[in-house]
Amino acid sequence: MAGMLIRGGLLQIVTLGIYRFWYTTNIRKFLWGRTSVKGDALEYTGTGKELFIGFLIAMAVLLPLYLAIAVLPIILESPFIYVVFLPATAFLGQYAVYRSRRYRLTRTAWRGLRFHQTGSAWRYAVLSSGWTIAVILSVGLLYPFARASLERFKVNNTWYGNRQATFSGTGRSFYAQTWQFWLIVIGPAAAIARYSYYSNSWMMTFHEPKEIFISIFIIFDNAVTWLLIAGFLLLPWFWAASFRWWADNIRFGDARAHSELPGDAFYGPYVLYGLSLVGLGILVGLPIGVFTFLESEALTAIATGVGYIIYFVGLGVLYQLLVARAVWQRQWESLNIEGLEDLNSVRALGEQATAFGEGLLDALDVGGI
Repeated sequence: MAGMLIRGGLLQIVTLGIYRFWYTTNIRKFLWGRTSVKGDALEYTGTGKELFIGFLIAMAVLLPLYLAIAVLPIILESPFIYVVFLPATAFLGQYAVYRSRRYRLTRTAWRGLRFHQTGSAWRYAVLSSGWTIAVILSVGLLYPFARASLERFKVNNTWYGNRQATFSGTGRSFYAQTWQFWLIVIGPAAAIARYSYYSNSWMMTFHEPKEIFISIFIIFDNAVTWLLIAGFLLLPWFWAASFRWWADNIRFGDARAHSELPGDAFYGPYVLYGLSLVGLGILVGLPIGVFTFLESEALTAIATGVGYIIYFVGLGVLYQLLVARAVWQRQWESLNIEGLEDLNSVRALGEQATAFGEGLLDALDVGGI
């Protein structure tokens, strides 16, 4: 995999990023093809050409929006026009998430039969946007219910051939799996914010916009700091618990999975990735520092150029190799799947979807494997 990733990273530089569509496809084929259930491997049938065409179509659709974002603030002489465009872009991003999931499912086969997805991407975008607002207003406390609602929409519209999937997860069961996260992260943050508010309540008498902003920052600064530090340290554990909850609540008829993923499963990959980034930074920066100290402008320029290439390629290679691959492997190998014999009678159903959603995700810079 390392060789494939390094070659793909270099080709992205040579092609000014255009090769990324084939790069993504190769990674998916690699991961899918080396993952087997009861001895039968998954198969990814998508192509880089499909992703590239989807991206071009998406760019043609988004071009008027990008032009409006660039021109309207100048014409109207007001930067507040971004308040309108940012939610619109976020809404389109959720639409693209659902469309891209449809594409990936129709390009995923097991035992020669494709998966596919029904349901409206627009409806999902409305649902996701509404839940996003609710989660923000509730300071994250409604996230479990939002996650359960969105996963139920996606999974209940997922099919393997003519067999429909169902999702039984609820916000309450999500809390039961992850209560430690809310207790350690959200609870103290709320207590800190409450204490800080009453200690500095006199600031709420301010009326000037600048003074109001400063008072809010002072009051909630410590709470946000706690959220960032504690949340960052517990996120790998939270992701593992979330995956267990998700996997345990999916059914395809009588076929069901149970995950035994340990809570510390993702810490190793992320710690190793962090250490590797430090090493990569030293590898790139040391020659530049040496040549700068020797006052050799030519060698410094060459070392900087080569260092940029190494760092650009290295970031992607290390993440896919040390994090994405490891997370994928640990998730799949944690599963105990029962009732697969119920899928022996499944028949082919569903049509292949276009790659427009994938292209839209890429154009909005929120794509993934």
